[in-house]
Amino acid sequence: MRNTMSKVAKKVNGIRIGAENKLALWMNGCADLKDDNAGMGTIEMVLLIVVLISLVVIFRSGIKAVLSSVMNTISSGADKITVE
Repeated sequence: MRNTMSKVAKKVNGIRIGAENKLALWMNGCADLKDDNAGMGTIEMVLLIVVLISLVVIFRSGIKAVLSSVMNTISSGADKITVE
């Protein structure tokens, strides 16, 4: 019985040490991630794209009017182009 209890105690101790090691690795990984600023450029680009899309959605009718006017001006001036 004592031998079995000793084996169980060793096994539990091994599991505890393994769990402590995994926790330490996880904590080190979290600390490294906190100090890592490599993704900041990506986040800024995503936010910039979101703002631009929002502005396009908000001012959609004005943008359509301006583009329509520009295209009409181009179309009306296209027949005046001469090729030599």
